[in-house]
Amino acid sequence: MNLVMVKTFLEVMDAGNFNKAATRLHVTQSTVTMRINALEELLGQQLMIRSKSGAELTSAGFKFKRYAQTLVQVWDQARQEVELTKNFQSTCNIGCHFDLWDGAGQEWFHFIKKLSPTTALSSWCSDHTELNRWLNSGMIDISIAFDTQLDINSSYETQPLFTDKIVKVSTTDIEDGMDAYYIYIDHGNNFRREHAIDYPMDETTAITMGNSQWGLNYILRNGGSAYLPYRMVSDLITENRLFLVRNAKQYSHTCYVSYNLHAVKNWPWFEASIKCLQTQLLESYQQIVSV
Repeated sequence: MNLVMVKTFLEVMDAGNFNKAATRLHVTQSTVTMRINALEELLGQQLMIRSKSGAELTSAGFKFKRYAQTLVQVWDQARQEVELTKNFQSTCNIGCHFDLWDGAGQEWFHFIKKLSPTTALSSWCSDHTELNRWLNSGMIDISIAFDTQLDINSSYETQPLFTDKIVKVSTTDIEDGMDAYYIYIDHGNNFRREHAIDYPMDETTAITMGNSQWGLNYILRNGGSAYLPYRMVSDLITENRLFLVRNAKQYSHTCYVSYNLHAVKNWPWFEASIKCLQTQLLESYQQIVSV
């Protein structure tokens, strides 16, 4: 399969029509049409429906979309690694859950660069499902996430990194209960199960968010309550901008690191960087007053 055809498919999908895609690619519209036709013939499926208003993906087109994105991403990374300048000896691609970049992700980057200045680093943030897919496809070498990557193959290993404390906070001093201003933050599979047991709800929560920082920003601006990592709200509690909800249950949230065993063999700094990160996180937690 010609990678140019795949890139053209993604460009048409992003632009919404063949004319704009041709302009972006600096080719003629007929060239774009020829490439898409060739791709569809190769796959044996129609990927796009053409009309005067633009181009829309068919069902087959939607299915091919994520594979096309992965193909291009993996190719770009492969080219980057092969074309390493003399200043770098290796590369490391790290995937990090959205909620873990501020803190664990950034700290680990710091330690890796300190321990191995000749390693070229890249970072990608996403949710658990996407991180798992990236691991399996080889797009990333390491994943930092709250849910273990159980469906990855034997080329990978997973180990606990640290344990988060998830507490219920509110912009007002209140007793625990499902108030109308409660914002549900999705902290992963384990949290969902425990939360469903402790807070059985007959109705769907008015607002649900998949990112702790979004939830924190929302309640600080609009008021309300939510379950958030204590490391994220400890200073706000000290400043009385947030209050621990009285008698609310607390949850433990373990962060895991999953990594490619073959890649680790080329990283003498790997184990040392993990130990540095765990020590740093432990010291940070010890500075927080126990709740």
